[in-house]
Amino acid sequence: MGKFQVYLKKFSDSLFGSYSQIFFSNNKWFAGLLILSTFLDPYTGFSGLLAILITLISARLFGLSPVSIKSGYYSFNSLLVGLMMGHYYSFSLEFFVILSFISLLTLFITAWLDSQLSKSGLPFLSLPFMLAVWVVLLSIRNFGTISLNERGIFTINEM
Repeated sequence: MGKFQVYLKKFSDSLFGSYSQIFFSNNKWFAGLLILSTFLDPYTGFSGLLAILITLISARLFGLSPVSIKSGYYSFNSLLVGLMMGHYYSFSLEFFVILSFISLLTLFITAWLDSQLSKSGLPFLSLPFMLAVWVVLLSIRNFGTISLNERGIFTINEM
């Protein structure tokens, strides 16, 4: 097996792990169904996938635990943040910049909470997601170039 194939296998394991971790599962078939379901709204699915990519690459660059990266332990909160961003906001250059920063912030919060709470044997669960969402919701209204999407307003018209 070549070096690229090994890297691709690790990446796919991490990707599927990120999706399945949302429901405390390690099943790849279940993760595949979750991936498909997020792409029912392509903007939401793409945003979540991009958030995972940013998080996985960053986690590897920062030298975080390969086992936790592979299982999706560090990236499932970023996935949730990416899904939220893609669902509520319209795509623009500024959107992708903020998505990149919020994905990194979620990774940092996740790693920090993991190190702090694991001393007491407590899981961090979705606390990083909640903190990151509050950062987004409280700060994004100061950006005039980012707007709420209007895709779901007239769902019947879109169908």
